[in-house]
Amino acid sequence: MIKDEIREDMRAKRRALSKDEVKIKSDEIRQRLLGVERVKQAKTICTFISAFKEPDTVEIIKELWEQDKKIVVPITDIESGTLSLSYINSMDDMEKGAYGILEPKTVRKADENNIDVILVPGLAFDRNGG
Repeated sequence: MIKDEIREDMRAKRRALSKDEVKIKSDEIRQRLLGVERVKQAKTICTFISAFKEPDTVEIIKELWEQDKKIVVPITDIESGTLSLSYINSMDDMEKGAYGILEPKTVRKADENNIDVILVPGLAFDRNGG
């Protein structure tokens, strides 16, 4: 019960953020993430494509491409309730998919065994990343 209240409080706080606040927070997350040694060493990174007022992963992706990283994103199959993974090479290759979230127009199947880092969206984390 308490977890549900905390979760809803966090959602309300995120919804209340202005576009400028989301951009500032996204820039802070991007700078911090790109400073992580495991990310620096990674060759292939899987990330979600941001939607709504989530941190802007598109800017993260663009910067990772500049560092010659391969990017993998999830594709949702609503009917089967499954996710698959696809490489992307450009944001121009994207279109709105399930739930209105950008997904690749053309699937370039990715093997999860070749992914070095996975960026996972979350509403709140403890100091240890849990």
